[in-house]
Amino acid sequence: MSTGRLFHALTIRSEKKEDLVEQHECRLFSLYGCPHELSTSEARPYPVYLGVTLDRTLSYREHLTRRAAKLKSINNMIVKLAGTSWGASASTPRTSALALCYSVAEYSCPVWAISSYTDLIGSRLHSLMRLTSGCLQPTQLSCLPVLSNVAPPSLRRKAPTDNVLQIILAHPNWPVYADVFEHPPARLVDTITQ
Repeated sequence: MSTGRLFHALTIRSEKKEDLVEQHECRLFSLYGCPHELSTSEARPYPVYLGVTLDRTLSYREHLTRRAAKLKSINNMIVKLAGTSWGASASTPRTSALALCYSVAEYSCPVWAISSYTDLIGSRLHSLMRLTSGCLQPTQLSCLPVLSNVAPPSLRRKAPTDNVLQIILAHPNWPVYADVFEHPPARLVDTITQ
């Protein structure tokens, strides 16, 4: 193949070139804050930052809904693994659950640990505990962590949150220290407690 034909084969089509330029501009904007034409791209209703889906109210409902859907698909795979007869031992579903489900469920949990939608994740983890322990539906939720030998979801969320707070407490010169430990007084009076 001659050099001219090779160069012709490697040229970028105009629509691809426009896409590449737009991607490059977006990358520059995200890295350096360089202004560029934003009219071509639309704003996302739920932006994702470091793997956490944000919403306007910071209730993390969308994030927890997506995580629960992901956990449902992983739970279904573990159910199929546990239901097979080709030699999976009793510890295999538990090990799979700890490795696959709990890491997905607890990712960035200090951010959303106090959300009112944590039950979306908790219900998936309870069904997983039923599977790994071999318990049936009538088993009480308070017995599941003991029978499956896994800490309850609320305690598993509390441990990383406490760890982050201890790190922040050890560094009072960090800007986040004032945000966490030196709150301004509440603006609105709570009428329920008075």
